[in-house]
Amino acid sequence: MKKIGIIADSTADFPEHLAEAMDIRIAPIHVYVDGENFLDGKTITKQEVITCLKKGSRVHTAPPTPHEYAEIFDDMLKTHDRVVSFHVSSQFSDCYKSAKNALNLLFDDQEEKVEIIDTGNVSGGQALIVTKAWELIEGGVSPGKLYKRLVPFIKNSPLCFTVDDLKWLKKGGRIGTLAAALGTLMNIKPVIGLVKAELKPVGKYKGKDQAILGMIRKAVEISRQIAGGYDIWVSHVDDPDSGDFMRTSLSEQLEKPLDDIKMVEIGSTIAAHCGPGSCGWAILPTFK
Repeated sequence: MKKIGIIADSTADFPEHLAEAMDIRIAPIHVYVDGENFLDGKTITKQEVITCLKKGSRVHTAPPTPHEYAEIFDDMLKTHDRVVSFHVSSQFSDCYKSAKNALNLLFDDQEEKVEIIDTGNVSGGQALIVTKAWELIEGGVSPGKLYKRLVPFIKNSPLCFTVDDLKWLKKGGRIGTLAAALGTLMNIKPVIGLVKAELKPVGKYKGKDQAILGMIRKAVEISRQIAGGYDIWVSHVDDPDSGDFMRTSLSEQLEKPLDDIKMVEIGSTIAAHCGPGSCGWAILPTFK
């Protein structure tokens, strides 16, 4: 069997040690803190990013450049016959576009060995799709046929989360100043969901506790509509208590072993846009 390498943006958030266990190469996004450029997971940790956010630092992110992706592809092809690179939804990031442009920087014989895939997802949802791809590859699916096999999963991979403070959505341009001020005054917590590969508000609740309960009800409703099995991961940004509550509640209501519901610490990308205190879930069917 030919050796196939897998790459994922650092926008994909895996449970601890899972990416290493699957030998997935992580392409670090750029994290800018008060104008200083860092590489996610290389020169700055997710906890350091959270600390900067709490201190009021200006934090934003940018995709790897085509040259950086090309260097990763070139390096991977030294030890692998083919490479498949998975990217955060192109609807809200240029990682996929940058990776596609990187192909122009490779030799022709290298370019034909690299497959670029838009997961249409982010964070834990993106990582679930990459994990499914790893399973398919391990099962013998070739890179050329991989995307077709993944389409049903990509189209059926719901995700949602809530934020603790609306100022983060205001900074990211997702809501206006007046809406953020009124929402904060009234203690309104929006729930953001994945709708056609875009993140959009799908509900709002009075207080974070109600938002979490609403997300739990939604996860149970969706899970019960899935024919066959499914994986569900819970995620959070510096809020393990909310994550533990959601995970335990889902385990009880879905009658699913607690160990089967993985916990994910959300990385720098979502943290920079949604802030500390965010939490949510991602679901992926396990149909063949």
